[in-house]
Amino acid sequence: MGGSGGAGGGGAPQCGADPVACQNVGDDDLTCPYAVGPFMADACAPKGECCHRSSNQAKIDQLCPDDPMVLEYRVTSAAPSNHPRSTSLPILKMGAATRATTCAGDQCLLMRFVQPRAGGMPVRGPGTTSIAIGRYNCDGTYSFYDDTVAPARQAEGFIDPARWNAEETETMVDPTLEGPARTKIPWATNTNRGITTSPFFLSGTSTIDWEVATSGFELLAFDTTAEGRDCQGRWNGSEWETTGRYQTFAPIAENAKDVIDIVSQSFCQLLSFGVLDQEDRGMDCLETPRCMPGTDGCKYVKLPDSLCPVDDAQRDLFRCHLGALGNPNAEDDYPSDAEINCTAAAPASALNPDVDPSVSKGQCCDPLGAGTGGLPACNAFRIVNELAAAAAEITTAPASTFPPVCSGTGM
Repeated sequence: MGGSGGAGGGGAPQCGADPVACQNVGDDDLTCPYAVGPFMADACAPKGECCHRSSNQAKIDQLCPDDPMVLEYRVTSAAPSNHPRSTSLPILKMGAATRATTCAGDQCLLMRFVQPRAGGMPVRGPGTTSIAIGRYNCDGTYSFYDDTVAPARQAEGFIDPARWNAEETETMVDPTLEGPARTKIPWATNTNRGITTSPFFLSGTSTIDWEVATSGFELLAFDTTAEGRDCQGRWNGSEWETTGRYQTFAPIAENAKDVIDIVSQSFCQLLSFGVLDQEDRGMDCLETPRCMPGTDGCKYVKLPDSLCPVDDAQRDLFRCHLGALGNPNAEDDYPSDAEINCTAAAPASALNPDVDPSVSKGQCCDPLGAGTGGLPACNAFRIVNELAAAAAEITTAPASTFPPVCSGTGM
């Protein structure tokens, strides 16, 4: 796994030696959109077509034949694509791009995939996956957070000190498959039916601005070929060309308290109403009667379209899922009703696709919250992000403190 131990001595490290941090390949790229160093003449400087600070392939090349391979990535760009009148507004996407230059908030998503090998080749067998927001360490390496670092924020409803922690999930890997299907997480042990929170810090500080609460993270497109080991997408010198995609769900209740300083409103308000005028910032995203966006006098720019479990009993039965049939928000590339695969009745037993692949994803929900057909009100928004990612060096030990404020030096 990631680490910073040296191989010692001259020449190439021996098979099985603890790899040097940031083993990297390629030429330094000074056009990479990073505001913090190191920038050049350093192993951790950004290189290659996606500005990676380390090379997964270089580390794989030094493994012993039966050692598992560890693929570590930092998501360099995560751009929401299905909220054109709120989080996909150009000014907010520009803010996300700025956060990405320092690896902050939602733009510091880290991923680690441990996958089995035998005889120098990938083989079918058990592995692990860890995906969570992390931090940049200023030296070219990254770290997940441990289960103690998150402070109690009682007024905002965030208390658990482990809420930023990256849980290592057991997987079954099948190298005959490509894309997200290659790595399967058993439904019964998948922790993503719970709520995950991720911090946003005030620019240039270690002060928390707000936290986003999400559930049901799922990769939708990811290059699992050898070509994707170091780069998912590329930096063309002026913008990211994204090839990956993932979805997650934002429950409205958990995102209704914390205020985002830049817009002086909650994430729930932003998703529901877009950027509000000053006189409308008191609108309650939980209590304001829902109406069809675009109709006369309607302040909603998008209706909740998903249903998430609200307690542990429901989490034992189903995960967050799309539940609004008929594409009520006129969203591009919205799944068909058959693909949504929800039912009128609430589930009475666990909807485990490992037992029955055709099982429904859960109960349908009413986006208008009017109880039409006896359905519950949709209580979450689905968020689809287009991603680019670069190979990274993620430290073996997680971080137990807030991220450091890095300087812009490092040439």
